[in-house]
Amino acid sequence: MGSHKEVFFWIRAKKEEKFLKKFTIAYLKACFRNKYDNTIYDTKIPTVTKIDSLDVINYLQTSKNEKLKDIRKINEFKGKNILFVAGGIGLAPVRCVIWNVLDLRDNYKDIAIVYGARTVDDLVYKRELKEWEERSDVKLFKTVDPGGENQEWDGKIGFVPTVLEQSGLKGDNNSIAIVCGPPIMIKLTIPVLKKIGFTSDKIYTTLENKMKCGLGKCGRCNVGNFYVCKHGPVVTASKLGAFSPINGIE
Repeated sequence: MGSHKEVFFWIRAKKEEKFLKKFTIAYLKACFRNKYDNTIYDTKIPTVTKIDSLDVINYLQTSKNEKLKDIRKINEFKGKNILFVAGGIGLAPVRCVIWNVLDLRDNYKDIAIVYGARTVDDLVYKRELKEWEERSDVKLFKTVDPGGENQEWDGKIGFVPTVLEQSGLKGDNNSIAIVCGPPIMIKLTIPVLKKIGFTSDKIYTTLENKMKCGLGKCGRCNVGNFYVCKHGPVVTASKLGAFSPINGIE
C-alpha cells in the first residue's frame, strides 16, 4: 500500500474531494434558489478532477429543472463553430464557458478565441492563454491596445474589433459568437461579427453593466418590460436590436 505518509495523504485527498463535491452541490443549490443561474459558471465552482467537473456539467445540461433552461441553451451549441470574443476582465466569465467547451471538445467544431486588453499587464489568465495558444484544436488571437505592448509581447497590437476583422475568421449559420467585455468593445464588435457572417440570433453578449440591485426590485436596469437582472443579463444581438437607443443600448 505504501508508506504511512502516502496513506495519510491519500486519505486526506479523499476527504478533500468529498468536501469539495458537497461544496459544489451546495453552491449550485444556492445559485438556483436565488435565480442567479448564470453564476453557476462562476470560478467558485471547484473542479476536483475532470470527471467531477463533467459530472456537474452533465447535471446542468440534462436536468429538467425549469430554472436551468438558460444553462441548457449550451446544448444548442453542440456541433457548431464557436467564437469567443473578450476584452479585459470580460475574459473571466467567458473563460468558464471556454473550459466547458474544451472539456467536451468532441461536441464542437472549430473553436476560436479573440482576447485583448489595454496593456500586457492588464491581460488576465496568462497561463491559460498560453495553454490555449499551444492547443492545435483552438485558434487564439491575443492583442493589446496600441502603446500597451512591451519588448516581450508576441501578440497583435490593435483594438479587439479591428483584430477580429483582420483575423480571417468567418461565421455562418452553423456558428455561434459569445462576446463579453467593456460596453464600447461590445458595441463595436457586434457590427464586425455581422460583417464576417454571424447572424444576430447567433451572437450572445451581456448587459450586466446595467444591473443595479440585481433583484428586479429597483427598476434601474429595465429596458421597457425587460429587466436585465431577471431576464438577462445574457442576450442575443437580435434582442439588443429591439431595444431603443434612448436607453443607452444599441
